[in-house]
Amino acid sequence: MNHASPLDLTALWREAHPHLKPLSLAVGVDSRHFGACPACAGHHAVTVLAHVDALAARGLVRLERLPMLACADCGHVELAREPWQQALAQAGIDGHATPAAVDARLWSREPTFLNIEPTTRCNFNCWYCVGRHMEQADIDVNDFARVLDHFPSVKAIALVGEGEPLMHKGFFDMARMATDRGIRVLSLSNGSTFSSSNVAKLCEACV
Repeated sequence: MNHASPLDLTALWREAHPHLKPLSLAVGVDSRHFGACPACAGHHAVTVLAHVDALAARGLVRLERLPMLACADCGHVELAREPWQQALAQAGIDGHATPAAVDARLWSREPTFLNIEPTTRCNFNCWYCVGRHMEQADIDVNDFARVLDHFPSVKAIALVGEGEPLMHKGFFDMARMATDRGIRVLSLSNGSTFSSSNVAKLCEACV
């Protein structure tokens, strides 16, 4: 086998997703994203992402979000050698490995995003807001820390809810707890407490 030749994953794709065609022309993808299919010589091949399970000496290893070429005309799916070898190297696989399964469902088995409501309190009284009819209370900062402990897979947290997040005195403490763990922090504010110092803290704590 030519080690530079692409890996044909068509059979694995059909086994995993027999009713899922990689791309339907009805999706309306911009024609500029189409390329030539090496199998049928058609011109409706696009790059899609999928996980691939590699069978190596130590067993199955999940390689995530590999770019592969999928043809909307004939259903051919192939993976170029370069991203395959790069993914194997990143997974610490030095020897031979064989694609064993394809998974186009890119959602994670574990939660990667959480929406946490710091408080239901707000310094505005907008007539349409449900939060003004809820119990006015803050989340305990220690409870927030326990949430982080229970969900180590989380990569992003939105500190937002029915209240104004910056009304919580521990808002920046919670934000720092998250960012110290490499978690991206997002929030939504009415802006009423945007002093220069708070804006600087927000720029450091939230993205």
